[in-house]
Amino acid sequence: MSREEEWAAHLDPTTDPTADDQDTLNPTERAAIDRIGVNLADAVLWDEPPASVFDRVLAEAVGIPADQAADVVAAADVRRVESKARPRWTRSLTAVAAAVLAIGLAMWSVWDGPRVEGQTFELAATELVPQATATVRPERLGGGFEIWARFDGLAPARDGEYYAGWLVGENGMVPVGSFHARSSDDPVILWSGVDIADHPDLLITLQRSDEPATPSSEVLFTGRIAP
Repeated sequence: MSREEEWAAHLDPTTDPTADDQDTLNPTERAAIDRIGVNLADAVLWDEPPASVFDRVLAEAVGIPADQAADVVAAADVRRVESKARPRWTRSLTAVAAAVLAIGLAMWSVWDGPRVEGQTFELAATELVPQATATVRPERLGGGFEIWARFDGLAPARDGEYYAGWLVGENGMVPVGSFHARSSDDPVILWSGVDIADHPDLLITLQRSDEPATPSSEVLFTGRIAP
């Protein structure tokens, strides 16, 4: 059974949840698929827009009062065309939902063993967290970069504390986000609006909420994340 078939089986309500193939899903995949399943099961997602919406759009397009739109529609027999078009609209929505499902699951699965694609970088842990490891994979997205990071052996931040990421280059330092590391199963996603080629080094620091939001001296990980 392919990975895509396993995802589909997990979404299928008729599938035996104790089947052996369900055990091959990692916790991140299972949580992502469950969230998608909840959204797809919401009847509101599949509701057709009410006829009054069509009337209002027509009235706006042709410049007539909204209360006359229904009469115009009836006279022109536009509703007959509308009724034929709706199944196509429903099929299109189904296709979109399937595409979103495939893309979303693909994004979650890139951290699952040999299916990792793109270049990954290992950060070096400092003496503050000698047993911890960090793997980072930057991805260009729109006007910036998503920085996917996975931490192992990093304890969740305590109350009043958090972890922060910083990109460093010749032109200075740029913050790329903060996190608490309270779920070891999910990757941390940081964001940079600057080109990582200009700020190729990543620092992860331990911060305190009651202190200025500038890099602290407690550096936990360092490393280059650009070729």
